[in-house]
Amino acid sequence: MEDILRLYRTKEIAPKESLLDFATLQLFYSAISRISNQSIFIIDFDNHKTLSMTDDLIYINEAVDTDYKRTGDNPYWSLIPDTDFNTILHLKTEYPQIIKSLSSEDYSRHICIVDFPILLKERKFYITQKYTPLSVRSDGSANLGLFSIMPSNEKSISCKILSPSGIRWKYDFVQNTFIEDSKTIVLSDSEKALLQRAKKGMSNNEIASDLCISVSTVKSHKQKIFKKLNVNSIAEALVIVGNYHLL
Repeated sequence: MEDILRLYRTKEIAPKESLLDFATLQLFYSAISRISNQSIFIIDFDNHKTLSMTDDLIYINEAVDTDYKRTGDNPYWSLIPDTDFNTILHLKTEYPQIIKSLSSEDYSRHICIVDFPILLKERKFYITQKYTPLSVRSDGSANLGLFSIMPSNEKSISCKILSPSGIRWKYDFVQNTFIEDSKTIVLSDSEKALLQRAKKGMSNNEIASDLCISVSTVKSHKQKIFKKLNVNSIAEALVIVGNYHLL
């Protein structure tokens, strides 16, 4: 998967040729959805359409016609309650102003994480949407975007932008704008030790035994890590710490 994404980012595959590889990517998406409870899809920004997606998009299969509030490129945005949509739309409007300041390297590898609600049969669910550019035009803007969706533990709308160089932003709902997040993500020695062992595929019991702590302490450390990194699983945490060199 990383090799394929690298080819897109370095333009070793021409855009029209790269479309031929979506059949291969579809196999990856199917496998990912089976093991991680994530929905993944690619949006072609130039033509405003979804090019490829996992076999099943979580929540989407449960939606009925009356749940869809609007049409759009992103199927999940179509399910945002009307009462929350203006907030999300404002985030979308502000977002381009922030990423204009990124270097080309940061832009091509940045991650935008948004937690927002969707409404299904009058019941509200929060999801976490993660976006990163997949293919970048010669002018530096993205023409293909990779999206990942999973259930969220949050109960309010939030948005963060992470860049490989370490610059981060978060949306401030008091000032109604993005502000640079000067708070550095610092992992404790215990949290780093846990992640290093999780990276080796060790279970909670194995980590507890190796670190001479209880399983409940392992679980407690994991929850703190999840909160710091805004993730919902150890697999996601390992992706973040790897991308942003936090270990």
